[in-house]
Amino acid sequence: PEPFWKLKVTHEVDGCKVDFTWKRVRLFHQMAVEVYKDICMENTMARVEECKSKPKNKWRPLPLDTVELEKLASRKLRLSAKTTMTIAEKLYTQGLISYPRTETNIFPKEMNLTSLVEAQTGDNQWGAFAGRILGEWNGPHPRAGKKSDQAHPPIHPIKHTSGLQGDEAKVYEFIVRHFLACVSQDAVGKET
Repeated sequence: PEPFWKLKVTHEVDGCKVDFTWKRVRLFHQMAVEVYKDICMENTMARVEECKSKPKNKWRPLPLDTVELEKLASRKLRLSAKTTMTIAEKLYTQGLISYPRTETNIFPKEMNLTSLVEAQTGDNQWGAFAGRILGEWNGPHPRAGKKSDQAHPPIHPIKHTSGLQGDEAKVYEFIVRHFLACVSQDAVGKET
């Protein structure tokens, strides 16, 4: 293995940090790297001559089944699987979400997803997003998984509520946001 050196240029403004790279990536002569470094330190102004970007898509999530709810709640909400399921069952008995014990990640074709999205349009946090699903994106179009237990649909909100507190509110919000994400469009962005 031959020793090598790299130059790393970072620019930060208002908390936005950008790392700049160059085509050669590494140099095998320390003196050459030190010369380049000195040039950069003496000339603190730089001009970006080219910025290449390409389209980047991120698929919307699959509908929520029990195992995925437990995994995601553990990772994103820091709740144990047992706590998550206890809360989900309570939300189910209150009529706020569908039955939380399901292995299905495909919504039945005959299920009226539009009314479920409409129920969320009045919320001040995610209502505007629900409205975009119904208007701009021509209604809900869920991504279909491959699992069906032929008994229960994927976990989804039944009606809107804003009267929950603590972990119950977190789990309900997670289920709603996941549902809205899975019936929306794939995310489209750019990678530079």
